Amino acid sequence: FCPSMTVALDKMNDYSDDHSIVMEFHGNDQYTFPAISDYANEIYGTKGFPYCIYSMAQESGKRTVNDIHRLIKSVLTDYPAGTGIKGSASVQNGSLVVDAAVKASAEGEYDLVLAVLKDDCKPSTPADGSAVYEDEYDDVIVGITGNFKNMSADKFSLGKNEEKQISKQIPDFSISDPDKYEVILYTLVKAADGKTVVDNAVSIPLGE
Repeated sequence: FCPSMTVALDKMNDYSDDHSIVMEFHGNDQYTFPAISDYANEIYGTKGFPYCIYSMAQESGKRTVNDIHRLIKSVLTDYPAGTGIKGSASVQNGSLVVDAAVKASAEGEYDLVLAVLKDDCKPSTPADGSAVYEDEYDDVIVGITGNFKNMSADKFSLGKNEEKQISKQIPDFSISDPDKYEVILYTLVKAADGKTVVDNAVSIPLGE
């Protein structure tokens, strides 16, 4: 994000903050990895942009608090959640291991995505010597499962009030400061309009 987008997200009131998890897709620095970079290029044809994607349902470059609130409320109204998610996350034998449960309040076909975010990342100095806005390096995606934008072969069907236990892991996951990390779990669903959207999401501190 550019500084103006980051400031707007930081100023969201308690209502929107409680309904939001910010995940930063980096495109042209040491926190870039191919899946994320390809995603950015595929949609926008660029590696640098002040742009937000809300639940994969709406896209916008608007960066005022009022615009962000309006977009979040619109997504919540148009794409109500059909699942609840809970889980625990830990590092075991060099792998990040997550045990989760997904329960449906609405019958449907779902998939579960695992992402890892890191705060207080240390940016490399740009080659042109320009200043770096430090807050752009919080909530940075440092690991994510391959189904982050499309449902995979592991998708599952749930009836109303049915619950499914799921284990996910990211191998070769080494960390030095666990307090800087959080695990994000989010469910995907195919909406009535044909879009694959984020149905619901939860943040889990590492080790909890």
